[in-house]
Amino acid sequence: TGEGYSIAVLDTGFNEKHPALAGRVIPGWDFVYDDNNPADDSGHGTHVAGIIAGQSAVDAQGLVRYSGVAPRARLTIYRCLQGSPAAGSDSWVIKALQHIADRNEAWGTLTVHGVNLSLSGPYNAEVMKRTTDEVVGLTGHAANDRRRRVGTHTATTSSTTS
Repeated sequence: TGEGYSIAVLDTGFNEKHPALAGRVIPGWDFVYDDNNPADDSGHGTHVAGIIAGQSAVDAQGLVRYSGVAPRARLTIYRCLQGSPAAGSDSWVIKALQHIADRNEAWGTLTVHGVNLSLSGPYNAEVMKRTTDEVVGLTGHAANDRRRRVGTHTATTSSTTS
């Protein structure tokens, strides 16, 4: 259900008025415009957030018709990409990951338990490993450009096994 967990979504932002995300999102930061409003300009970040923790309204029969894989998780949204197709700077992604690591360290506990990245194109695996050493779970989907099937890269730290 995701209850008790917080997932960071590093993407194009989110639509704060989307009903399926109501009450589930903690705005993080917009590294594109360097402000506290990670508004989604393409819909991709909102879509990803919905897959993770979205939940439709209860229907007349008292049933929730649609939900994400972890509908009770909290989401922290970081805007690191813009436009459609989404593009961004490696430095925006690294700043967001550093912000998450700093936040976890400052609180002395995990305030973000995992990170979702939707990236395409090449990346430096060693830089990604060093940057994510303080983040518990990171899932990066690096085959969004459909030209190459890179697969899913999941990195975890020793703190997940101790």
